[in-house]
Amino acid sequence: MHIDDILKIAVAMDASDVHLKAGGRPLVRVNGLLLPLEPFPPLTPKDTEALAAQIMNEFQQKKFREILDLDLAYSLAGYGRFRATCSTNGGRSPSRSGASPSTSSPSASCTCLKSSRRSPNTSAA
Repeated sequence: MHIDDILKIAVAMDASDVHLKAGGRPLVRVNGLLLPLEPFPPLTPKDTEALAAQIMNEFQQKKFREILDLDLAYSLAGYGRFRATCSTNGGRSPSRSGASPSTSSPSASCTCLKSSRRSPNTSAA
């Protein structure tokens, strides 16, 4: 699974943001409604960490491991720039009924917001 695939679908759906959190499918916000992206399976903590790492450079990954929270920008050629907020759940592992304590490492969650409304296959002026 690659973050670019999720973001491309979000742009095609004219979504304003994407939410990635362990325990559920990737979600997109379209016209104020959160919709699951059905082609993707529910995300595991490892999935969310890997997806978040895909939009970070080495410095950002190191900083994220240190402070467990990071705001950044990500560009996807032909689709625009995205603002992202990545954070951990404080060492708690999410479940369908809520969060429960876990001895495993914290899982990441990430929200990506489209910061430009350029449609695919158009070039910047």
